[in-house]
Amino acid sequence: MTKVYCLNGVHTSGKSVVGKELQKRGYYVLEESAKTLIDQGNNPFGKGKLSGDRFQRTVMEMEFERESEIAENTVIETYHPGNIAHCMLVANRDTLTEYERRFSDILERRELLAVYLQIPFEEIEKRSKLFPKVTLEIVEFYKKLEGQLFSIYSRFGIPYTIVNNCRGLGDTVEEVEGLII
Repeated sequence: MTKVYCLNGVHTSGKSVVGKELQKRGYYVLEESAKTLIDQGNNPFGKGKLSGDRFQRTVMEMEFERESEIAENTVIETYHPGNIAHCMLVANRDTLTEYERRFSDILERRELLAVYLQIPFEEIEKRSKLFPKVTLEIVEFYKKLEGQLFSIYSRFGIPYTIVNNCRGLGDTVEEVEGLII
């Protein structure tokens, strides 16, 4: 079984920054698939050519296409658990069901360990570039997303560690690195 680490957390929790720091330290890190689509002007919340269910289905396909790139001890930003949590809130039932089925197949070949980067929800407003004006509605969405993610860990038997990411980057990276060694 290939051991894989996923960095999870809500938008702005530091997944990309921590991933880049781990990469500098020699770890093989794959960025969040959704980031590519967002950088192209798409938005999971209904703006752009791809949105809602189409956005989630495209992310799902991108994630499964890159499965062959995953080697032992790969660190993956968001990965399937984070994307499935997002699907639970914005995709149609068929997309979610297909994603969960295909992810179950992956877990037969992968030993997945999750690192959840936790920030207070008030931090989203300070850190957000995707949403220049963070609304209560967006914060509520991320609270639901966090709950869905923990339910996925439970349902799929994924061990996880919560890391507080409201301190210096160096401290956070050190803690995460200690978990993945």
